[in-house]
Amino acid sequence: MIFPTALLEKPISEHPDILEVKVVPVPDKDNGENSCACVVKRPESDLSPKDIVALAEDTMSGVAKHYYALDHVIIFENTIVGKTKEELISAACLQLGITKIK
Repeated sequence: MIFPTALLEKPISEHPDILEVKVVPVPDKDNGENSCACVVKRPESDLSPKDIVALAEDTMSGVAKHYYALDHVIIFENTIVGKTKEELISAACLQLGITKIK
């Protein structure tokens, strides 16, 4: 079981380099599920997945890590019309082992 996603989304979304964030559960063989932050950052930003994990860990410092387990961060960039390419989302899902929706 993962920590309520809104508690992870709020501090990440407040970062000035983040345009949009959605934290979703992903399957995990040991824990059942963990969290994955899907982030759209500003084009000029050099924010890395490690930076986002560190931000979450700082914010959740008083909470045991297994409750929020932000183990995956995927950074997307929007197209010029402001949409994320679906093939990037699909590829990220496959990378995480998500092959079907339950």
